[in-house]
Amino acid sequence: MKVILALLALSALAFQATAQTIATFKFHRLGTIEVELFDDKPVTVSNFLKYASSGRYDNQFIHRWVEGFIIQGGGYNVDKSNPEQWNYGPVDTFGQITNETHVGTFRSNVYGTIAMARAGSQTNSATSQWFINLADNGGAPAHLDTTSGGYTVFGRVISNTNLLNLFVPPAPANNIFITYELVPSFPPTPSPILSTNVTYDDFIYVDLSFRRDMNVQVGENVRGLRQISWNSVAGVTNAVDFTTTLTNWTTLNQVRGTGGNMQVTDSSTDPRRYYRVRLVY
Repeated sequence: MKVILALLALSALAFQATAQTIATFKFHRLGTIEVELFDDKPVTVSNFLKYASSGRYDNQFIHRWVEGFIIQGGGYNVDKSNPEQWNYGPVDTFGQITNETHVGTFRSNVYGTIAMARAGSQTNSATSQWFINLADNGGAPAHLDTTSGGYTVFGRVISNTNLLNLFVPPAPANNIFITYELVPSFPPTPSPILSTNVTYDDFIYVDLSFRRDMNVQVGENVRGLRQISWNSVAGVTNAVDFTTTLTNWTTLNQVRGTGGNMQVTDSSTDPRRYYRVRLVY
């Protein structure tokens, strides 16, 4: 469990807690997952956000799939500027970044984590490419936590791991197929596609969006009772807590997030109460 949102009170004072960034990954024709990005990997997270905000991740697609191991993106995208002739090619990179495996909290390359890909054994060579672990890959046989300084884990999936599980069985599975024709490499790169035919519409595109402030607010409803409202995180338990001391917290209510605005009412009249919203996973 982690407190990632705002603390608010019905007094003149207001408190703000550090909020991690939540990234929404929308997979073409498959669904959506949400990923919490770790602020204690500042170079890696800011690099990821830079690619997204610059448009260089626009029309990116999953270009590598090793069943039960990883899915990888951020390396290639489709240029759709000419409706008569689409083309795909490598993402234009900003340059290499420093490896942050051991910066802040060390986190293992376990199932559901997202990490930066690198150029072979070159420790500080990550640029635009990222991968999501489909298994616990930190130790043997992959050794992603230790090989040449480790692969930097900078986030983890917090909702809809059922989507990840579509990629665990060997292909073809769950109407996902493999082609070796998309990425020029040796040995050939296995790329997932949503048809036995290699067409642009069957690429597994990944659209990204982000949010940080979930806009937690405290007001009154028509009965004069305090109402806590916030922009919820979908598919995760959102817990509303209160305190009068800012040290000992009590859970007021827990609800399953919808991704939209949600409200919880507190029937207490104690004017000293402060509130927070946290994600439980």
